[in-house]
Amino acid sequence: MAAASWALLCLLGLWLVLRIRALEEDESALKPSISVSPGPIVSEGGSVTFWCRGPIWADGYRLEKEGLHELRSMPWPGSQVYTAIESVISDSAGRYSCRYEAQGVWSDPSEPLELVVTGLFPSPSLSVLPSPSVVLGDKVTLQCSSKLGFGIFKLVKEGGGPPATRAAQGNQADFVIAEATLDHQGTYQCFGLDPRYPQEWSSPSNAVALSVAQDVPKDHKHSSEFWFGNPGPHFFLNKLSSEARPGVTLWDSRGRRRLVHMVLAGLILLVLVAPMA
Repeated sequence: MAAASWALLCLLGLWLVLRIRALEEDESALKPSISVSPGPIVSEGGSVTFWCRGPIWADGYRLEKEGLHELRSMPWPGSQVYTAIESVISDSAGRYSCRYEAQGVWSDPSEPLELVVTGLFPSPSLSVLPSPSVVLGDKVTLQCSSKLGFGIFKLVKEGGGPPATRAAQGNQADFVIAEATLDHQGTYQCFGLDPRYPQEWSSPSNAVALSVAQDVPKDHKHSSEFWFGNPGPHFFLNKLSSEARPGVTLWDSRGRRRLVHMVLAGLILLVLVAPMA
């Protein structure tokens, strides 16, 4: 009886090792992640650092730029590596991704990251109508204008979320806040760009500070609508905060299945070992 139990225990141990190995090979197909610091919007001449993250068994990484097969090779093992561009230029703007290598096989690319370079054209002008000082519920228009013929304007709020995007109407674009709330207070700037080159922006406009007073009737209703409606491209401008560095997502359904298999294997071992104790 003891010999049979030990034989079964050995077979179970072998199955567990093989199963974990198979799960690890399955996980090697996970995509890496990419991020950039101090942020994905940088002025011409500034420096940025790209971070590539993958599984701990990665043997090396490479940074790729759309239109180029390989921009930089990073033959360093581990779960994350980085490389820097010391002085960005207009050609630095674009979409980046990274891959990792494991046992001679390259992973799929990460989700793309857009690097925006500003300062490539003269600044537009930003004004607030009817006034930069309003009360709750007032309608406010932030008007970005330029004589350079930009096809697109972007409006950003310092410390805020995604830029708002508007197509130019003539030489300007209006960003309308239907009903001002306290969340709209802050400092704004706008940029102009050619829609053919969406990651190449002008220098920032003059900064405009919008203040919202609370002197309104008690029964006044405020709009809960987001301040500029639909967001623009998926990047953020936050001059006051450091860029978040998300790690690679390894705890997905594969990770949960792996944990379940290990727990079940542990329970089976306990059942087999207990009678022999």
